[in-house]
Amino acid sequence: MAQDDDGHVQPHPAISPFFLSLPDIAHASIASFLPDGNKGNDSRLRVSEVSRAMLESYGGTVTRMNLRHVEDSSAAALIALLRRQKRVAEVTVENERKIIPAFCQAIVQDCCRRVEAVHLRIWYPALTQEESDLVAQALEKDGALPALRALKIHWSLAHGGYSKFARALARGTAPQLQDLSFSFLGNTDDMDAVADMLEARARIPGR
Repeated sequence: MAQDDDGHVQPHPAISPFFLSLPDIAHASIASFLPDGNKGNDSRLRVSEVSRAMLESYGGTVTRMNLRHVEDSSAAALIALLRRQKRVAEVTVENERKIIPAFCQAIVQDCCRRVEAVHLRIWYPALTQEESDLVAQALEKDGALPALRALKIHWSLAHGGYSKFARALARGTAPQLQDLSFSFLGNTDDMDAVADMLEARARIPGR
């Protein structure tokens, strides 16, 4: 926002739709006024390239996302980003346990309805009871993951820890789910819970 001579706030003018089609010499001239973030190298991007990068991040041409935790980031920022994605089909969280609460909120708030594959890989330290509960609750939310076809949860959990995920899926949420992968199903509690879940889903009409 800017102010005029009388102190009134004026909105920024809209960017012309022809801005990105300016000739290279015009973009080079504009870029020369941009700060160089990498001293010693000419790292300035053409303004059109910057615009395309922002479009891919916020506008919806991304198909795969690997989520990373950034200090001082908020769940609202991740939710807003995922909500804008129109083509993202695969989301991976790998050894980024701090982002689990925000990702679960995004699922519950229907920001992942187009996602077809979710990969959760966290090895050490083991997930807490609270973190496991958040994931189970997100998976159990009706209509939150209607397109999900593949779910892979590979992380360190206490004895019987995978049972809650199996129970969350037993009611038939994620109706398109075809590929389900859990790691370390080496105890009776987990294996029985997974077997019960598969039998329950098989009894759902139309499956």
